[in-house]
Amino acid sequence: MYWWHHHGAVVVVPQGLLDGDSYRKLRTTLFMLAAEEPRAVLVDVDGLRVVRPVVLALFPAVRNHLATWPGVPLLLVATRPEIREQLADYYMARYLPVHTELGAAVAGIGEPPARELARIVLPAGAATLEAARTFVGSHCDRWQVPDDRANDAILVAGELVENAIHHAHSTPALRVELRAGTLTVAVYDGEPDAPRLADPAGAQGLTAVDRLCRTWGSTATSDGGKVVWAAL
Repeated sequence: MYWWHHHGAVVVVPQGLLDGDSYRKLRTTLFMLAAEEPRAVLVDVDGLRVVRPVVLALFPAVRNHLATWPGVPLLLVATRPEIREQLADYYMARYLPVHTELGAAVAGIGEPPARELARIVLPAGAATLEAARTFVGSHCDRWQVPDDRANDAILVAGELVENAIHHAHSTPALRVELRAGTLTVAVYDGEPDAPRLADPAGAQGLTAVDRLCRTWGSTATSDGGKVVWAAL
């Protein structure tokens, strides 16, 4: 598998058999590349061999994930007749766009949804948590987010930042976004291990995040760290 950048999108070219093991690797790679927020993720599937059609469920699942966070579209490029036939048998076009060549896929990306977006690299030390809460609160106020959602976002940001401080031992970066009615908070740190609700050291804070958010997750980043995001 390899990837390259083209007109602001990332083009991913997986090769070989798509099975249980390669399924997980491809999914992780697509999430990681989308976390860099390209215009779109385009997957050239011509090099894939599919024995069990059920593995094609990977693409609708990834598309749904990326639509929630970070709001990046997923499109497929398939030129070989046999792979196009397999995609058609799976009714893939019901779930996400399938194009016959790369140029058409780029043209089909469309305009990104309107969004408000702000980022900050948080200061180190005792000021980190307060800076995170203030940053989220000020932008929620600027974007006229209702008080109850804004308060939830401030609490979620604090929990995610505190978790990053305790577990990642690095100064986190914070991203807050309002897009299509969804408010998301994301915290980046240098530790690759994903947070777990079962971890006693962070369970209380993550339980609060889980309760307040529609969905949340953790994605590896290309610099060896991760981003933990939550959608309200």
